Amino acid sequence: VPLSCTIHYMDQTAIDSTGTGNSSNSSNSHGSIGRESGSSFNTSGNSGGGSSRVTDDAAYRLAALRRLQADVPAASDSGRGAWQFKVALEVLYQYCHGAASPLHPYIQTLPGASSGIPGPQIAMLYSETELQELQYGPLIQDAASQAYWWKQYSQDVLTKLPETAEDPFQGQLISKEQLGWALSVAMSRSLGFKRPAGWALVPLMDMANHALASNAEIRYDSDHQTVRMIANKQVPAGAPILLKYGSHDNANLLLSYGFVLLDNPADRFSFPLDIDLVLVSSYGSLSTVNTG
Repeated sequence: VPLSCTIHYMDQTAIDSTGTGNSSNSSNSHGSIGRESGSSFNTSGNSGGGSSRVTDDAAYRLAALRRLQADVPAASDSGRGAWQFKVALEVLYQYCHGAASPLHPYIQTLPGASSGIPGPQIAMLYSETELQELQYGPLIQDAASQAYWWKQYSQDVLTKLPETAEDPFQGQLISKEQLGWALSVAMSRSLGFKRPAGWALVPLMDMANHALASNAEIRYDSDHQTVRMIANKQVPAGAPILLKYGSHDNANLLLSYGFVLLDNPADRFSFPLDIDLVLVSSYGSLSTVNTG
C-alpha cells in the first residue's frame, strides 16, 4: 500500500530547481545545532493585538521572507538563487513561529530542532582542522566554499535584520550556528523533483535512510498533487524503509548528507594533472625523457 501525503514546498513560489527526482533525506548524521547566548529561538508564537493585527503582521513578515528568499547567494551550477538557502530560510521562519506555525509538529521532528536530538553534520560544518583531516583537495575546497557563503550571509544579512522592516523572524537574531543547522537540514533532507520543478521537505518520507538496494521509491502524483512513497519489493513487518538517494560519490555524500559509504560503487577521485608525474610513470626517469 503506497504511503501518500500532500506535497509542501518550503518555498513554493520562489524555489527554482535543477531537481533530479532523487530523494535527498538522511538521518545518518551526527552533531547538533549551536545556540549562542542571547540568540536562542523564541517559539511562543504570535501574541497581543486583535486577529486582524495578527493577520496583518503575519502577512508582512511573510512578504519580508519572500524578499529575503529572492536575494540569496547564487548557485554555482545555475547562477540563480541557491535553493538550499531558500529552504533554510523557510525552516527558520517556521521554527521562529513555534506552535503558531502550521508546520510546528513537523519542524519538531527535524534532527537538531530539539535538545538531545543530533543534527546533520555535513562537511560544511567541519572545523578547519577537521576539513584538513579529510586529505582530499576537491572535497576540502567545496566544503570551504559552502562554509564561506554560509558565514558571509549570516554576517552580511541575518545579523542586520532584527528591528528592521525586512525582518521576518519576529525580532529574533538568527545566529550563524542556527543558519548552519537550517542549511544542513535543507541539504540533507529535501526531495528534488523535475515535475513540478522544485525542492520539498516531505514529512515522514524524509526519515528514510539511504541504501543502494532500496525497498521503496518516491513518486509525485500530479493529478492529486501528492508525493507517494511506494514499496518496490516485499518489505517484512518491522523492516526499515530505505530509499536510494542517487548515485553519488563519497565526497558529494559528505557534502550533502553528512555520511560516506565504505563500499561505494559510485565513488571516484579527481586530482590535478601533473605532466612530470605522468612522464616519470611512463619512462621511469625525467633524465631519460626528451621533452623537446
